Amino acid sequence: MNKICIFGDSLVWGACDDIGGGWAERLRQYVNKKRNGDSEVYVLGVCGDKSKDLLKRIEVENEARDPDMVIIAIGTNDLLAGIEKDEFKRNVGSIIDIVKRKARQIKVLGINRIKKYNNKRIEEFNKILSDVCKIKKVKFIDVMSVVDDSDFVDEVHPNSKAHKKLFDLVKDQLK
Repeated sequence: MNKICIFGDSLVWGACDDIGGGWAERLRQYVNKKRNGDSEVYVLGVCGDKSKDLLKRIEVENEARDPDMVIIAIGTNDLLAGIEKDEFKRNVGSIIDIVKRKARQIKVLGINRIKKYNNKRIEEFNKILSDVCKIKKVKFIDVMSVVDDSDFVDEVHPNSKAHKKLFDLVKDQLK
């Protein structure tokens, strides 16, 4: 596996992790070191992206990079914007269909908890992600319990310690 694309929002981009650049950047560095630079890991997080925004850009980015593995982490901004569950489900299903054209392995991260937010709604969206992954036969990685309220810089963004926890979880799923 030489090419990995990590798609998502500000949590993929690495917002608020001044130490490691975010869980995805830590993963990029880890993979490059482990494979002696014989890999390409693209961190393709865009701050503010919702599933509809990722859907608009993923085909071009996926085609251009021809990845062996794709990791998708999207949904936090959908929740915060009040996107309907049916729209989110359609978007995620379409995103997975697009990346399946190239990638042999696909992993979808669940939505992390959001400080002082309705965890029931997060659980509903994570159930949608899990169900879509099951139907599409891709790996769902539950991250809901990885961080706690002390692991946030603000109401949404995890701090460096939380990004490290997320990195460790995803790293262990790279088998």
